[in-house]
Amino acid sequence: MNLLFPGRHLLNAVFQEQYLRHVLETPLAELAFPDGRTPAAQEPIGQIIFAITSANQEHSRYNPIPFHVRAIGVDRLARPLREVYGVGYRIIGIPHYAPTPRFAENVLKEIEEQTEGHLRNITQPIFEDNAIDTTICNSTLHELWSYGDRAATVHDYLAQKHRQTRPGGRLLIRDVVGPAGGKQEVYLWLNDQDGRNDNVFHAGAGRDELVAHLNGLSTYGRFQRFARDFLAWQRAEGRRGTESQLG
Repeated sequence: MNLLFPGRHLLNAVFQEQYLRHVLETPLAELAFPDGRTPAAQEPIGQIIFAITSANQEHSRYNPIPFHVRAIGVDRLARPLREVYGVGYRIIGIPHYAPTPRFAENVLKEIEEQTEGHLRNITQPIFEDNAIDTTICNSTLHELWSYGDRAATVHDYLAQKHRQTRPGGRLLIRDVVGPAGGKQEVYLWLNDQDGRNDNVFHAGAGRDELVAHLNGLSTYGRFQRFARDFLAWQRAEGRRGTESQLG
């Protein structure tokens, strides 16, 4: 289950951290909801989604702090929660919207598009054509390339963005760029004294056991695990070759 925590996140206060800790420590059936009802699902919260609104504004009267600075602050707020409660988190930039009664709907659609929903958006558009003034692709394209069908997936995704953008609208792409000499071998030193190095690939009987196992591994052990698991399912399906395997 996801917990949505929206806002401009210009600063992070102690009471916000205390509130999140209270929610994570309290069973859902005991939390007070505005309408007096509790969710049908009773599984614990597994992820917090921090939706940072007005992400495309900075140094303005209403939003003086750039998105990347606010995201750093949210990350520092969220990391201790992950370490203590084992909860994941995502930071999503939401573009500025003029006052509208559909604001909540727009936020949810933007989150869906930027998370798991962005792959579905290729064939099942979330927004209507010519409906969006500004679209922000924040570290999106390299994920589509990595976990989709590479160039074909990126092409289809951008075609969809073009259709949904109004005439005169903007598509902002912020992403990583590969370095020069990308095929050059790089040697990496990893600490093998800050945790265990035995039984690195232990699967665990459940989520809690697996989290405890991974948290106890050394930096070297975690990298071994990552090198084996990265895109393993795509190699098993024949969608990737040995070029996607680390070590």
